[in-house]
Amino acid sequence: MGTREPFHAITSIIACVAILMVLLAPNVWGSVQQAARPCGSLTVQSDRATYPLGQPVIIVVAFHATLPSCAAPMFVQGYLLTIRIFNGTNGEVYSWNQTVPASVNITESWTPTAAGDYSINATSWVTILGNGAMTKGLAASKLIHVQDTYQSAATESFTLAVMAIAIIAVAAGYLTLRHKSRS
Repeated sequence: MGTREPFHAITSIIACVAILMVLLAPNVWGSVQQAARPCGSLTVQSDRATYPLGQPVIIVVAFHATLPSCAAPMFVQGYLLTIRIFNGTNGEVYSWNQTVPASVNITESWTPTAAGDYSINATSWVTILGNGAMTKGLAASKLIHVQDTYQSAATESFTLAVMAIAIIAVAAGYLTLRHKSRS
């Protein structure tokens, strides 16, 4: 019976480990699930999608480093938020950055100087405690269109003039035909 004692000891250890795994698995799996889902948010919005040239674009950026039910990140010294606006050829036309708290809503105004399509990009940066290194965090973007109001007004005026000439030509033709049919 001496050889059965090590076998019983091993099975007892395996049984204990199995029981611990069953008891701890929900906690471990919950931690893995929490790590897999995003714990912060960054959004960028504007009050409209299309703007007339010269009118200010109102930009609203909402940043939350930690969402509810997420653990606060360790070793974080602070956050930097950047807003950069690029034109249709990827040229930067505006930039803004500021150190911000872990949760902030910022409203910024920018007035475009040329018509075209623009991309508004917001990025959060995390400063690591101890070494001051910065790591890119979250990013968000929004596309807008700026139209030249003078060009739109000129096109509209031209269209109205062409329509007026067409109406006058049709009316003149009608009157001419009516006058010839009476004669």
